[in-house]
Amino acid sequence: MNKLLRHAIAFSAAATMILSVSAGAAQAAQKTSQGDLWSVIRSDSRFSILERIVEGVGLQWRYQGADTRTVFAPTNEAFEMIPGGYQDMISPTNDSTKRNVQALLLYQILSGRIDPAGLKPGTTVKTTYQKGKVEIDRKGSDIRYGGDYGGTVTGDAVSASNGLIVPIDGVPIPSFSDVDPKQADGASAE
Repeated sequence: MNKLLRHAIAFSAAATMILSVSAGAAQAAQKTSQGDLWSVIRSDSRFSILERIVEGVGLQWRYQGADTRTVFAPTNEAFEMIPGGYQDMISPTNDSTKRNVQALLLYQILSGRIDPAGLKPGTTVKTTYQKGKVEIDRKGSDIRYGGDYGGTVTGDAVSASNGLIVPIDGVPIPSFSDVDPKQADGASAE
């Protein structure tokens, strides 16, 4: 009888372990099968401010479609840390502000699937959807997107049907090199 009881307990423990592993796999599958990038952003409460800003400037289509892309997405906390707030980004009242917000959002999107876990130590330079260059720096387990004016990766990448969303703790701002306007126009500097 004692042997039968031990077998029953062992079977019960094995069944429980299999069920919990299956539940974990189902949860992981749910994270990766939520649709395209836009659907995932809309369903993840960490990105509700980003969602409102994207809708406010009409860029939802940049997060949809078949082309694979990676979004280094500022979390709600990142937007809340902006000095002066982010409210004017949600529904810009003039075309200039709207274009600036669109450029800011496009600076966060890269072509291809760029998994932070696969980045090698050092600096990687990529071209953004905004057409500017961005630096992604990896030092140990820390990964920073956008250099001094960017954000640090704060969690695992979330997979979508058309790419990855990587949560970051800052709102990356494109930086522009210092160019002498006379030299940029082809005139010689005196």
